[in-house]
Amino acid sequence: MEILKGKKSDTLSHVDFAALATRYSHVAVDIGTGDGKFIYQLARTHPDWLCIGLDAARENLVENAAKIYKKPAKGGLANALYVISAIENLPPELENSADSITVNFPWGSLLRGLVLADATILNALARLAKPNATLTMLFNYNIFDDPVPLELRDLPAFTLATVDSLMLHYAAAGLMLVERAIVGADVIQTIPTLWAKRVLLSPNAETVRLVLRRV
Repeated sequence: MEILKGKKSDTLSHVDFAALATRYSHVAVDIGTGDGKFIYQLARTHPDWLCIGLDAARENLVENAAKIYKKPAKGGLANALYVISAIENLPPELENSADSITVNFPWGSLLRGLVLADATILNALARLAKPNATLTMLFNYNIFDDPVPLELRDLPAFTLATVDSLMLHYAAAGLMLVERAIVGADVIQTIPTLWAKRVLLSPNAETVRLVLRRV
């Protein structure tokens, strides 16, 4: 699979990734990781975890993908990794590797796939997860006044009722709902992304959190 080291990319084989993962007590994967700041902070907080950010857009990841390979005194982290891929093209090296998965304020094809319960994306999430792994997702795309971005215009408002309508499709992929809730600023401000900051500034910041388990 392709990994990013600053502006340069490299490959990590199935054997080498498996050997790396065995050095840690937990593997956490953040899907659509954006600039990678969330995974960087997670890796600093949990030095015994292998923390992986997955995103198809490499340009946003360059800064943190360079930082993790520096000396520890300059912010280097041996337990962080950035993988260049969309979830629908999940690298086989990552299958059955994650103890926990996060999706924080998805956008683009990832958002559409999750809200419309696209089987390709749901099955990829299930393949990524170990048995009993948790999947935690935060959604808020209801923050726009007119004009609403084109990519959102045919999507339903994301409410708890929307969640209920989707869960049969998620269950068919082996992802069972554990919790669904509206969360406030205390949760949102723990996510160090530009989108989370945007949500916090919006008067329409009703954020839905889903927690699911791979069965």
